[in-house]
Amino acid sequence: MPIFDEEFLKTLYTKERFEDVLTYFKDEIKKRFPEWTAFNDDDFGTVLLELFAGIVDMFRFYQNVTAVESFPCLARLRESLVRHAKWFGYIPKPAGAAYVELEFTVDNPLLGANVPRGTKVMTKNESVTFETVDPLVIPPGQVKGVVGAVNATLVEGELLGRSTGERNQRLPLSRKPLVTLPALGHDELPYVRVWVGGEEWTQVRSLAWAAEAGGGPGKAFKVDIEADDTAYIVFGDGIFGNIPPKDAEIVATYYVGGGRQGNVGLGTVTRLVGNLTNIKSVTNITPGSGGSDRESEEELRRNIPSQVVTRGRAVTRQDYKRLLEAFAEVAAVSVYHPRDNVVEIYVLPAGGGKPSNELKKKLANYLENIRMITEDVRILDPTFVEVDIAMKIWTEPGYSPKEVASHVYQVLKENIGTPEFARVIYPSDVYDLVHLVPGVVKVDLDTLTRNKDPSEVEAVVAEPWEILVEGTFAIEAYPLTTEE
Repeated sequence: MPIFDEEFLKTLYTKERFEDVLTYFKDEIKKRFPEWTAFNDDDFGTVLLELFAGIVDMFRFYQNVTAVESFPCLARLRESLVRHAKWFGYIPKPAGAAYVELEFTVDNPLLGANVPRGTKVMTKNESVTFETVDPLVIPPGQVKGVVGAVNATLVEGELLGRSTGERNQRLPLSRKPLVTLPALGHDELPYVRVWVGGEEWTQVRSLAWAAEAGGGPGKAFKVDIEADDTAYIVFGDGIFGNIPPKDAEIVATYYVGGGRQGNVGLGTVTRLVGNLTNIKSVTNITPGSGGSDRESEEELRRNIPSQVVTRGRAVTRQDYKRLLEAFAEVAAVSVYHPRDNVVEIYVLPAGGGKPSNELKKKLANYLENIRMITEDVRILDPTFVEVDIAMKIWTEPGYSPKEVASHVYQVLKENIGTPEFARVIYPSDVYDLVHLVPGVVKVDLDTLTRNKDPSEVEAVVAEPWEILVEGTFAIEAYPLTTEE
Protein backbone atom coordinates (compact mmCIF):
# COMPACT_ATOMS: atom_id res chain seq x y z
CA MET A 1 0.00 0.00 0.00
CA PRO A 2 1.46 3.41 -0.91
CA ILE A 3 2.43 5.85 1.83
CA PHE A 4 0.28 8.57 0.26
CA ASP A 5 -2.96 7.88 -1.59
CA GLU A 6 -2.59 10.84 -3.94
CA GLU A 7 -6.05 10.62 -5.48
CA PHE A 8 -7.68 10.42 -2.05
CA LEU A 9 -5.75 13.47 -0.86
CA LYS A 10 -6.75 15.43 -3.95
CA THR A 11 -10.46 14.76 -3.40
CA LEU A 12 -10.18 15.34 0.34
CA TYR A 13 -8.74 18.81 0.04
CA THR A 14 -10.31 20.11 -3.16
CA LYS A 15 -13.87 18.76 -3.28
CA GLU A 16 -15.77 21.72 -1.77
CA ARG A 17 -16.17 24.81 -3.94
CA PHE A 18 -18.43 27.84 -4.00
CA GLU A 19 -21.36 25.99 -5.63
CA ASP A 20 -21.11 23.13 -3.14
CA VAL A 21 -21.12 25.46 -0.15
CA LEU A 22 -24.04 27.49 -1.52
CA THR A 23 -26.05 24.32 -2.16
CA TYR A 24 -25.33 23.16 1.40
CA PHE A 25 -26.55 26.51 2.80
CA LYS A 26 -29.77 26.34 0.79
CA ASP A 27 -30.45 22.75 1.88
CA GLU A 28 -29.96 23.70 5.54
CA ILE A 29 -32.23 26.73 5.15
CA LYS A 30 -34.98 24.53 3.72
CA LYS A 31 -34.69 22.17 6.70
CA ARG A 32 -34.60 24.86 9.41
CA PHE A 33 -36.86 27.49 7.84
CA PRO A 34 -39.42 25.74 5.63
CA GLU A 35 -41.26 29.05 5.13
CA TRP A 36 -38.25 30.35 3.16
CA THR A 37 -39.11 29.12 -0.32
CA ALA A 38 -37.81 31.87 -2.64
CA PHE A 39 -34.19 31.56 -3.72
CA ASN A 40 -34.19 33.95 -6.65
CA ASP A 41 -30.89 35.59 -7.55
CA ASP A 42 -32.31 39.05 -6.83
CA ASP A 43 -33.56 38.04 -3.38
CA PHE A 44 -31.62 39.78 -0.59
CA GLY A 45 -31.47 36.59 1.46
CA THR A 46 -29.96 34.73 -1.49
CA VAL A 47 -27.39 37.51 -1.91
CA LEU A 48 -26.38 37.07 1.74
CA LEU A 49 -26.08 33.30 1.28
CA GLU A 50 -23.87 33.83 -1.76
CA LEU A 51 -21.74 36.31 0.21
CA PHE A 52 -21.23 33.83 3.06
CA ALA A 53 -20.57 31.00 0.56
CA GLY A 54 -17.91 33.17 -1.08
CA ILE A 55 -16.23 33.83 2.28
CA VAL A 56 -16.27 30.12 3.14
CA ASP A 57 -14.89 29.29 -0.31
CA MET A 58 -12.05 31.77 0.20
CA PHE A 59 -11.14 30.29 3.60
CA ARG A 60 -11.43 26.80 2.15
CA PHE A 61 -9.02 27.79 -0.63
CA TYR A 62 -6.34 28.95 1.84
CA GLN A 63 -6.95 25.87 3.95
CA ASN A 64 -6.52 23.65 0.91
CA VAL A 65 -3.32 25.40 -0.14
CA THR A 66 -1.85 24.85 3.31
CA ALA A 67 -2.97 21.22 3.36
CA VAL A 68 -1.70 20.52 -0.17
CA GLU A 69 1.78 21.85 0.68
CA SER A 70 1.87 19.45 3.65
CA PHE A 71 2.28 16.40 1.39
CA PRO A 72 5.31 15.88 -0.89
CA CYS A 73 3.20 14.24 -3.60
CA LEU A 74 0.92 17.30 -3.84
CA ALA A 75 3.14 20.25 -2.92
CA ARG A 76 3.57 22.83 -5.68
CA LEU A 77 6.13 25.15 -4.09
CA ARG A 78 9.82 24.27 -4.16
CA GLU A 79 10.14 25.76 -0.67
CA SER A 80 7.69 23.16 0.64
CA LEU A 81 9.45 20.30 -1.14
CA VAL A 82 12.87 21.32 0.18
CA ARG A 83 11.39 21.55 3.68
CA HIS A 84 9.95 18.02 3.32
CA ALA A 85 13.32 16.78 2.11
CA LYS A 86 15.01 18.09 5.26
CA TRP A 87 12.40 16.45 7.47
CA PHE A 88 13.03 13.08 5.84
CA GLY A 89 16.81 13.45 5.73
CA TYR A 90 16.85 13.63 1.94
CA ILE A 91 19.39 15.97 0.31
CA PRO A 92 18.11 17.53 -2.95
CA LYS A 93 20.68 17.08 -5.68
CA PRO A 94 22.35 20.26 -6.95
CA ALA A 95 23.33 20.70 -10.58
CA GLY A 96 26.29 18.75 -11.94
CA ALA A 97 29.06 20.40 -13.96
CA ALA A 98 30.07 18.74 -17.23
CA TYR A 99 33.70 17.87 -17.85
CA VAL A 100 35.79 17.96 -21.05
CA GLU A 101 39.42 17.46 -21.98
CA LEU A 102 40.80 20.56 -23.73
CA GLU A 103 43.70 20.33 -26.16
CA PHE A 104 45.75 23.53 -26.54
CA THR A 105 47.99 23.99 -29.60
CA VAL A 106 50.96 26.38 -29.49
CA ASP A 107 51.80 28.87 -32.20
CA ASN A 108 55.60 28.52 -31.99
CA PRO A 109 56.73 25.12 -30.64
CA LEU A 110 60.17 26.51 -29.81
CA LEU A 111 58.78 28.78 -27.07
CA GLY A 112 56.29 26.57 -25.20
CA ALA A 113 53.31 28.01 -23.33
CA ASN A 114 51.57 28.26 -19.96
CA VAL A 115 47.81 27.90 -19.49
CA PRO A 116 46.80 29.04 -15.97
CA ARG A 117 44.16 27.28 -13.94
CA GLY A 118 40.82 29.01 -14.44
CA THR A 119 41.39 29.75 -18.14
CA LYS A 120 37.99 30.09 -19.80
CA VAL A 121 37.06 28.56 -23.16
CA MET A 122 33.61 28.83 -24.75
CA THR A 123 31.69 26.91 -27.38
CA LYS A 124 31.59 28.28 -30.92
CA ASN A 125 28.27 30.05 -30.31
CA GLU A 126 29.50 31.36 -26.93
CA SER A 127 26.57 29.76 -25.09
CA VAL A 128 28.56 27.45 -22.76
CA THR A 129 31.78 28.27 -20.93
CA PHE A 130 34.34 25.85 -19.50
CA GLU A 131 37.11 26.62 -17.02
CA THR A 132 40.35 24.67 -16.68
CA VAL A 133 40.76 22.87 -13.35
CA ASP A 134 44.56 22.65 -13.36
CA PRO A 135 47.46 24.69 -14.77
CA LEU A 136 48.95 23.40 -18.02
CA VAL A 137 52.59 23.76 -18.98
CA ILE A 138 53.53 23.00 -22.61
CA PRO A 139 57.34 22.77 -22.65
CA PRO A 140 59.43 24.07 -25.58
CA GLY A 141 59.51 21.57 -28.41
CA GLN A 142 56.03 20.23 -27.67
CA VAL A 143 53.17 21.22 -29.97
CA LYS A 144 50.11 20.35 -27.86
CA GLY A 145 48.99 19.90 -24.28
CA VAL A 146 45.81 18.55 -22.66
CA VAL A 147 44.04 19.69 -19.49
CA GLY A 148 40.61 19.08 -17.95
CA ALA A 149 37.90 21.75 -17.74
CA VAL A 150 34.46 22.00 -16.16
CA ASN A 151 31.32 23.93 -17.04
CA ALA A 152 31.55 25.91 -13.79
CA THR A 153 33.27 28.91 -12.24
CA LEU A 154 35.69 28.65 -9.33
CA VAL A 155 35.10 31.01 -6.40
CA GLU A 156 38.40 30.86 -4.54
CA GLY A 157 39.24 32.00 -1.01
CA GLU A 158 35.96 33.76 -0.18
CA LEU A 159 35.99 35.16 3.36
CA LEU A 160 32.70 34.12 4.95
CA GLY A 161 33.38 35.86 8.25
CA ARG A 162 34.72 35.08 11.71
CA SER A 163 33.44 32.52 14.14
CA THR A 164 31.22 33.79 16.94
CA GLY A 165 31.94 30.72 19.06
CA GLU A 166 28.21 29.88 19.10
CA ARG A 167 26.58 26.58 18.29
CA ASN A 168 25.25 25.66 14.84
CA GLN A 169 26.67 28.68 13.00
CA ARG A 170 25.32 29.22 9.48
CA LEU A 171 27.33 31.30 7.04
CA PRO A 172 25.99 32.02 3.52
CA LEU A 173 28.04 31.73 0.34
CA SER A 174 27.84 34.82 -1.85
CA ARG A 175 27.57 32.98 -5.20
CA LYS A 176 25.13 30.34 -6.43
CA PRO A 177 24.22 27.71 -7.49
CA LEU A 178 26.68 25.20 -6.07
CA VAL A 179 27.53 22.23 -8.27
CA THR A 180 28.83 18.70 -8.03
CA LEU A 181 31.87 17.71 -10.12
CA PRO A 182 31.24 14.04 -11.04
CA ALA A 183 34.34 13.75 -13.23
CA LEU A 184 36.56 14.86 -10.34
CA GLY A 185 35.04 12.50 -7.78
CA HIS A 186 32.63 15.01 -6.19
CA ASP A 187 29.40 13.42 -7.40
CA GLU A 188 27.49 13.09 -4.14
CA LEU A 189 28.08 16.42 -2.41
CA PRO A 190 28.69 19.86 -3.94
CA TYR A 191 32.31 20.89 -4.36
CA VAL A 192 33.06 23.08 -1.32
CA ARG A 193 36.28 23.37 0.70
CA VAL A 194 36.33 25.30 3.99
CA TRP A 195 39.23 26.48 6.14
CA VAL A 196 38.79 27.52 9.77
CA GLY A 197 41.72 29.55 11.11
CA GLY A 198 43.84 28.25 8.22
CA GLU A 199 43.01 24.57 8.87
CA GLU A 200 40.85 22.72 6.35
CA TRP A 201 37.71 21.08 7.74
CA THR A 202 35.83 18.15 6.19
CA GLN A 203 32.44 18.25 4.48
CA VAL A 204 29.94 15.59 5.64
CA ARG A 205 26.38 14.75 4.57
CA SER A 206 25.15 15.06 8.15
CA LEU A 207 26.77 16.46 11.26
CA ALA A 208 25.66 13.27 13.01
CA TRP A 209 28.59 11.69 11.13
CA ALA A 210 31.01 14.47 12.01
CA ALA A 211 33.03 12.28 14.39
CA GLU A 212 34.22 10.32 11.35
CA ALA A 213 36.12 13.45 10.29
CA GLY A 214 38.38 13.14 13.34
CA GLY A 215 39.26 15.69 15.99
CA GLY A 216 36.88 14.66 18.78
CA PRO A 217 33.31 15.54 17.80
CA GLY A 218 34.72 16.27 14.34
CA LYS A 219 36.20 19.22 12.52
CA ALA A 220 33.43 19.05 9.98
CA PHE A 221 30.74 21.11 8.27
CA LYS A 222 27.73 20.41 6.12
CA VAL A 223 26.21 22.36 3.24
CA ASP A 224 22.56 23.40 3.47
CA ILE A 225 21.01 24.54 0.16
CA GLU A 226 17.73 26.46 0.29
CA ALA A 227 14.96 26.46 -2.31
CA ASP A 228 16.39 29.56 -4.03
CA ASP A 229 19.80 27.82 -4.36
CA THR A 230 21.40 29.97 -1.65
CA ALA A 231 23.91 27.75 0.14
CA TYR A 232 24.98 27.92 3.80
CA ILE A 233 27.98 26.43 5.54
CA VAL A 234 26.72 24.89 8.80
CA PHE A 235 28.94 23.94 11.74
CA GLY A 236 28.23 21.72 14.74
CA ASP A 237 27.12 22.23 18.32
CA GLY A 238 30.09 20.65 20.11
CA ILE A 239 28.42 17.23 20.24
CA PHE A 240 27.68 16.61 16.59
CA GLY A 241 30.54 18.49 14.98
CA ASN A 242 33.00 20.94 16.50
CA ILE A 243 32.27 24.61 17.09
CA PRO A 244 34.85 26.76 15.25
CA PRO A 245 37.13 28.63 17.70
CA LYS A 246 35.89 32.14 18.43
CA ASP A 247 37.21 34.84 16.06
CA ALA A 248 38.72 32.25 13.70
CA GLU A 249 38.53 33.32 10.06
CA ILE A 250 36.30 31.08 7.93
CA VAL A 251 37.24 30.88 4.23
CA ALA A 252 35.57 28.86 1.46
CA THR A 253 36.46 27.76 -2.06
CA TYR A 254 33.71 26.35 -4.26
CA TYR A 255 32.37 26.00 -7.80
CA VAL A 256 29.11 27.45 -9.16
CA GLY A 257 27.33 26.90 -12.48
CA GLY A 258 26.71 23.51 -14.09
CA GLY A 259 23.66 22.16 -15.90
CA ARG A 260 22.97 19.69 -18.67
CA GLN A 261 23.78 22.30 -21.32
CA GLY A 262 27.42 21.47 -20.59
CA ASN A 263 27.11 18.06 -22.28
CA VAL A 264 28.45 19.47 -25.54
CA GLY A 265 29.65 17.60 -28.59
CA LEU A 266 33.17 16.76 -29.61
CA GLY A 267 35.19 19.66 -31.05
CA THR A 268 32.68 22.38 -30.10
CA VAL A 269 34.63 24.19 -27.34
CA THR A 270 37.00 26.31 -29.41
CA ARG A 271 36.69 29.99 -28.46
CA LEU A 272 39.35 31.17 -26.02
CA VAL A 273 38.31 33.94 -23.61
CA GLY A 274 41.13 36.46 -23.38
CA ASN A 275 44.65 36.11 -24.76
CA LEU A 276 47.32 33.58 -23.91
CA THR A 277 50.89 33.96 -25.10
CA ASN A 278 51.84 31.56 -27.90
CA ILE A 279 48.49 29.70 -27.92
CA LYS A 280 47.24 29.16 -31.47
CA SER A 281 44.02 27.21 -30.91
CA VAL A 282 42.05 25.09 -28.48
CA THR A 283 39.40 22.39 -28.84
CA ASN A 284 37.74 19.73 -26.71
CA ILE A 285 38.97 16.24 -27.60
CA THR A 286 36.23 14.60 -25.50
CA PRO A 287 32.51 15.38 -25.46
CA GLY A 288 31.04 17.03 -22.38
CA SER A 289 29.78 14.53 -19.80
CA GLY A 290 28.39 14.67 -16.27
CA GLY A 291 26.32 17.83 -16.72
CA SER A 292 22.90 17.72 -15.06
CA ASP A 293 20.29 20.20 -13.84
CA ARG A 294 19.38 20.50 -10.19
CA GLU A 295 16.71 18.12 -8.98
CA SER A 296 13.39 19.40 -10.28
CA GLU A 297 10.16 19.73 -8.30
CA GLU A 298 8.72 16.67 -10.04
CA GLU A 299 11.83 14.65 -9.23
CA LEU A 300 11.64 15.74 -5.59
CA ARG A 301 8.01 14.60 -5.39
CA ARG A 302 9.06 11.20 -6.69
CA ASN A 303 12.34 10.79 -4.79
CA ILE A 304 11.53 12.08 -1.29
CA PRO A 305 9.14 9.18 -0.49
CA SER A 306 11.85 6.73 -1.58
CA GLN A 307 13.92 7.91 1.39
CA VAL A 308 11.07 7.05 3.73
CA VAL A 309 10.41 3.65 2.18
CA THR A 310 14.02 2.47 1.87
CA ARG A 311 15.56 4.29 4.86
CA GLY A 312 18.62 4.61 2.65
CA ARG A 313 19.08 0.81 2.44
CA ALA A 314 18.82 -1.46 -0.60
CA VAL A 315 17.12 -4.73 0.33
CA THR A 316 14.26 -5.44 -2.06
CA ARG A 317 14.08 -4.97 -5.83
CA GLN A 318 11.94 -1.89 -5.34
CA ASP A 319 14.56 -0.44 -2.99
CA TYR A 320 17.24 -0.69 -5.69
CA LYS A 321 14.87 0.73 -8.29
CA ARG A 322 13.74 3.68 -6.15
CA LEU A 323 17.24 4.61 -5.02
CA LEU A 324 18.94 4.40 -8.42
CA GLU A 325 16.17 6.07 -10.41
CA ALA A 326 16.58 9.07 -8.11
CA PHE A 327 19.84 9.81 -9.99
CA ALA A 328 19.37 12.47 -12.67
CA GLU A 329 21.62 10.48 -15.04
CA VAL A 330 19.35 7.39 -14.84
CA ALA A 331 16.17 7.01 -16.91
CA ALA A 332 15.15 3.48 -15.90
CA VAL A 333 16.40 0.50 -13.90
CA SER A 334 15.59 -3.20 -14.02
CA VAL A 335 16.61 -5.45 -11.10
CA TYR A 336 17.02 -9.18 -11.68
CA HIS A 337 18.04 -12.01 -9.31
CA PRO A 338 19.47 -14.82 -11.46
CA ARG A 339 20.34 -16.78 -8.30
CA ASP A 340 20.64 -16.36 -4.55
CA ASN A 341 22.82 -13.48 -3.34
CA VAL A 342 23.36 -12.13 -6.87
CA VAL A 343 21.69 -8.90 -7.93
CA GLU A 344 21.94 -7.83 -11.56
CA ILE A 345 20.98 -4.21 -12.17
CA TYR A 346 20.43 -3.12 -15.77
CA VAL A 347 20.63 0.64 -16.25
CA LEU A 348 19.19 2.79 -19.02
CA PRO A 349 20.87 6.21 -18.81
CA ALA A 350 19.05 9.49 -19.42
CA GLY A 351 19.26 10.15 -23.16
CA GLY A 352 19.24 6.43 -24.05
CA GLY A 353 21.99 4.10 -25.15
CA LYS A 354 24.26 2.17 -22.81
CA PRO A 355 25.51 3.57 -19.49
CA SER A 356 29.06 4.89 -19.43
CA ASN A 357 31.73 3.22 -17.33
CA GLU A 358 31.78 6.34 -15.15
CA LEU A 359 28.05 6.07 -14.45
CA LYS A 360 28.27 2.35 -13.67
CA LYS A 361 31.16 2.97 -11.29
CA LYS A 362 29.27 5.81 -9.62
CA LEU A 363 26.19 3.64 -9.04
CA ALA A 364 28.28 0.72 -7.80
CA ASN A 365 30.10 2.96 -5.30
CA TYR A 366 26.77 4.38 -4.12
CA LEU A 367 25.36 0.90 -3.48
CA GLU A 368 28.49 -0.39 -1.79
CA ASN A 369 27.55 0.87 1.68
CA ILE A 370 23.78 0.40 1.50
CA ARG A 371 23.42 -3.08 -0.04
CA MET A 372 23.08 -6.24 2.01
CA ILE A 373 26.58 -7.43 2.84
CA THR A 374 25.85 -10.92 1.48
CA GLU A 375 24.74 -9.73 -1.97
CA ASP A 376 26.93 -9.52 -5.05
CA VAL A 377 25.62 -6.44 -6.92
CA ARG A 378 26.48 -6.01 -10.60
CA ILE A 379 25.73 -2.93 -12.73
CA LEU A 380 25.19 -4.08 -16.33
CA ASP A 381 24.28 -2.77 -19.78
CA PRO A 382 20.77 -3.37 -21.13
CA THR A 383 20.23 -5.47 -24.25
CA PHE A 384 18.39 -3.72 -27.07
CA VAL A 385 16.04 -5.93 -29.08
CA GLU A 386 14.73 -4.81 -32.47
CA VAL A 387 11.03 -5.28 -33.17
CA ASP A 388 10.19 -6.03 -36.81
CA ILE A 389 6.72 -5.30 -38.17
CA ALA A 390 5.25 -5.87 -41.63
CA MET A 391 1.64 -5.05 -42.48
CA LYS A 392 -0.83 -4.09 -45.15
CA ILE A 393 -3.35 -1.32 -44.57
CA TRP A 394 -6.34 -0.07 -46.54
CA THR A 395 -7.47 3.56 -46.43
CA GLU A 396 -10.79 5.33 -46.74
CA PRO A 397 -11.66 7.24 -49.91
CA GLY A 398 -10.26 10.76 -49.79
CA TYR A 399 -7.10 9.75 -47.88
CA SER A 400 -3.70 9.40 -49.50
CA PRO A 401 -2.40 5.85 -48.86
CA LYS A 402 1.17 7.16 -48.87
CA GLU A 403 0.45 9.83 -46.24
CA VAL A 404 -1.54 7.42 -44.07
CA ALA A 405 1.30 4.88 -44.24
CA SER A 406 3.75 7.59 -43.16
CA HIS A 407 1.49 8.47 -40.23
CA VAL A 408 1.23 4.80 -39.23
CA TYR A 409 5.01 4.52 -39.35
CA GLN A 410 5.41 7.51 -37.00
CA VAL A 411 2.85 6.14 -34.56
CA LEU A 412 4.60 2.76 -34.43
CA LYS A 413 8.02 4.38 -34.13
CA GLU A 414 6.96 6.63 -31.23
CA ASN A 415 5.29 3.77 -29.40
CA ILE A 416 8.02 1.18 -29.88
CA GLY A 417 10.64 3.85 -29.19
CA THR A 418 9.43 4.34 -25.63
CA PRO A 419 12.24 2.75 -23.55
CA GLU A 420 10.94 0.24 -21.03
CA PHE A 421 12.43 -2.91 -19.54
CA ALA A 422 10.61 -6.26 -19.80
CA ARG A 423 7.95 -4.90 -22.14
CA VAL A 424 5.45 -7.11 -23.96
CA ILE A 425 3.89 -6.14 -27.30
CA TYR A 426 0.86 -8.16 -28.38
CA PRO A 427 -0.56 -8.22 -31.92
CA SER A 428 -3.68 -6.56 -30.51
CA ASP A 429 -1.51 -3.63 -29.34
CA VAL A 430 -0.35 -3.05 -32.91
CA TYR A 431 -3.89 -3.32 -34.31
CA ASP A 432 -5.17 -0.83 -31.71
CA LEU A 433 -2.40 1.66 -32.53
CA VAL A 434 -2.88 1.49 -36.27
CA HIS A 435 -6.66 1.79 -36.10
CA LEU A 436 -6.24 5.08 -34.21
CA VAL A 437 -4.67 6.64 -37.32
CA PRO A 438 -7.25 8.65 -39.31
CA GLY A 439 -8.07 7.06 -42.65
CA VAL A 440 -7.23 3.45 -41.72
CA VAL A 441 -10.18 1.08 -42.20
CA LYS A 442 -8.49 -2.31 -42.49
CA VAL A 443 -5.24 -3.83 -41.23
CA ASP A 444 -3.53 -7.09 -42.12
CA LEU A 445 -0.55 -7.80 -39.83
CA ASP A 446 1.93 -10.09 -41.59
CA THR A 447 4.93 -9.95 -39.25
CA LEU A 448 5.45 -9.12 -35.60
CA THR A 449 8.73 -10.57 -34.38
CA ARG A 450 12.05 -9.75 -32.74
CA ASN A 451 15.55 -9.50 -34.20
CA LYS A 452 14.39 -10.73 -37.61
CA ASP A 453 13.24 -14.13 -36.41
CA PRO A 454 11.31 -16.19 -38.98
CA SER A 455 8.29 -14.18 -40.14
CA GLU A 456 5.36 -14.79 -37.87
CA VAL A 457 2.83 -12.92 -35.79
CA GLU A 458 3.20 -13.48 -32.08
CA ALA A 459 3.67 -11.48 -28.91
CA VAL A 460 7.12 -9.95 -28.56
CA VAL A 461 8.29 -10.54 -24.99
CA ALA A 462 11.33 -8.74 -23.56
CA GLU A 463 13.32 -10.25 -20.70
CA PRO A 464 14.08 -8.20 -17.54
CA TRP A 465 17.38 -7.07 -19.07
CA GLU A 466 15.96 -6.24 -22.52
CA ILE A 467 14.54 -3.05 -24.02
CA LEU A 468 12.50 -3.15 -27.22
CA VAL A 469 13.53 -0.72 -29.96
CA GLU A 470 12.50 0.01 -33.52
CA GLY A 471 13.58 -2.59 -36.06
CA THR A 472 12.31 -2.86 -39.64
CA PHE A 473 8.84 -1.48 -40.28
CA ALA A 474 7.35 -2.41 -43.68
CA ILE A 475 3.98 -0.83 -44.39
CA GLU A 476 2.08 -1.33 -47.63
CA ALA A 477 -0.95 0.93 -48.09
CA TYR A 478 -3.84 0.52 -50.56
CA PRO A 479 -7.03 2.48 -51.17
CA LEU A 480 -10.15 0.58 -50.12
CA THR A 481 -12.19 -0.50 -53.14
CA THR A 482 -15.92 -1.20 -53.27
CA GLU A 483 -15.24 -4.94 -53.73
CA GLU A 484 -13.40 -4.98 -50.41
